[in-house]
Amino acid sequence: MFILYMANLADVVQNCQVNFHSFADDSQIYLHCPLSGVSSAIRKFEDCISEVGHWMSANRLKLNADKTESAQGTSWPHSEAALHHSSLAPMS
Repeated sequence: MFILYMANLADVVQNCQVNFHSFADDSQIYLHCPLSGVSSAIRKFEDCISEVGHWMSANRLKLNADKTESAQGTSWPHSEAALHHSSLAPMS
């Protein structure tokens, strides 16, 4: 049964045009972008998390806010930009 849910979740995320990786019951949504596109990428990421939250509610599932995190980083040429890591607020 869990596999059926995960296949549908992958479809939801794919519609958001972000990358998706799943292992067992852990899922990751991630994006790559140039430094100039960070604001747009963050909006896209937040919109996707919202879509996932709505999909989970519609399927009587709950997004575990304690395990939902966001991390932003940069590649070596832009190493002066620090890695940013935070927890995401629960979706309503």
